[in-house]
Amino acid sequence: MERLYLALIFLTGAITLAMELLASRILTPYFGVSLFIWSGILSITLIALALGYYLGGQFTRTPPSARTHSLEFLFLLMPTLAGSMVVASCLLYPKVFHLLGSASLVFGAYAACVLLIFFPLVAVSTMNPLLIAIKMERAASGTSGSDSGSGLVFFVSTVGSVVGVSLTAFVLIPSLTNFSSMLLLASTLSVVSGFGAWRNAGLPAPERTRLFAAAAFGIVAAFALLAFASTYLKKDVPIDFGGGQWTLEREYTSYFGNTKILKIAPDPNSPEAETVERYGTLYYNDGITMNIVDAQGASLTPFTWALEFLARGLRPKAERALMLGLGAGIIPMRLEAVGVEVDVVEVNPSSVEAAVDHFGFDDERVNVVVADARTFVRECPKPYDVVLLDMSNGDGLPEHLVSLEFFSDVRRCLTPDGITIFNTFGATEHLEDLDHVFKTLHTVFPHLRMYHDGLEDGKPSISIYLAAFQREETAPLVWPNDPVPPGIAPTLEKVFSQERPIDYTRLERAEILRDEFNRFSILNQASDEFFRESILLTLPPEFLVN
Repeated sequence: MERLYLALIFLTGAITLAMELLASRILTPYFGVSLFIWSGILSITLIALALGYYLGGQFTRTPPSARTHSLEFLFLLMPTLAGSMVVASCLLYPKVFHLLGSASLVFGAYAACVLLIFFPLVAVSTMNPLLIAIKMERAASGTSGSDSGSGLVFFVSTVGSVVGVSLTAFVLIPSLTNFSSMLLLASTLSVVSGFGAWRNAGLPAPERTRLFAAAAFGIVAAFALLAFASTYLKKDVPIDFGGGQWTLEREYTSYFGNTKILKIAPDPNSPEAETVERYGTLYYNDGITMNIVDAQGASLTPFTWALEFLARGLRPKAERALMLGLGAGIIPMRLEAVGVEVDVVEVNPSSVEAAVDHFGFDDERVNVVVADARTFVRECPKPYDVVLLDMSNGDGLPEHLVSLEFFSDVRRCLTPDGITIFNTFGATEHLEDLDHVFKTLHTVFPHLRMYHDGLEDGKPSISIYLAAFQREETAPLVWPNDPVPPGIAPTLEKVFSQERPIDYTRLERAEILRDEFNRFSILNQASDEFFRESILLTLPPEFLVN
């Protein structure tokens, strides 16, 4: 029996870390990728474990003669109790997290962690002190050795945690949705209780019956929600939102987040339908709309055209281009169509698959290297006339891709006349947060050109496009004579109607971001919060569940 109980401790230790890792993925579309998410997850996890250890110890203080249930009953009850709590969390979070994120990203993230993992972790962590007490009682009755076995219990639990986090990272996350993975863990916890009750013939019959009933309830609840997940999450029906009807075409799971392909069609019953311009296929990854194309395959996002036209307008005779970040693959295909040899570096294989399946990307015409951009540019295999930077994570720009060392590596990838094209996003009230990125880029590239559609009262945010040169560039921007979708043509005309001045005196107060000390996520916190809050307003809440 001791081996069985240690096996259960191993399994619950594995599930504890699995839930923690899955929580980070579940929270990302609502709260982004930030220190606040991980500080919330770690803080709530540690508090839950501490409380569970304390409560487990309190259970053991009651004299055997005064206990309503045996310690072994409580030990075996905790997994199915935790599993039922996980099922309840999965029922609640798709309805609640959107509201929490809209109210406050920081405090909402902590509240979301409490709702998602706190109570299940309290339940499973009571098992460690309970098992130690069981071993001590058996030692006192002469049925085992005299050691309490506390060291062994925590050793087995910790090893289980290592195995759990590894299996979650390399098996569950790339194979299943996070919602399904949580329910699979919930059912496993209930099975653990039922199996323990079945193997422990020494338990009183009423206690065994209660354990079987609790385990059966947990298993049925988990599998029922799993079976009807598509219906509950409305994945199989159109969602009416913002004058359009949204449907989920396909979902890709991977190590780098969940990619969803959404279709947006006019809602004939909505008074807003005639005013909505962006109907088509949307490429969505963990809270970020990466691109949207119309029925003819033309991009309806201004940044796609802006990056391409900057590259062609400033280097019309470019022969080779490097694109860091594939997205839907629209830009590299358009550059290839005008005779440019294009290499694309993309860290997520699912992005390549989605681009091929839904956006007309041809990986036989454009060379794709599946790798991290930072690693690739450190050992660039050949020089490029243009390098386009279009990379983001759950919030915006990853820290390791806005450092002095990274920009220096990018410069070494260029021909002597080569240029770098860079786009980013800024909240109008917090544009100074980007000064640190601009100063770092300017330290490597002495000459910058900036374009955006102007700062106006009431405009909450702007997209910013930068062209970086190794030496002074006086040639004018030659706008390619290509037809642009009418819905975004006015925006692009405004963006490139004039070059926007950069306040270099303001940059003097900014920091240079280096690998050894990069505070970008802290410095850009306010802008990132605005960015995430704006996302929550532009997508149906149902599609934030991953």
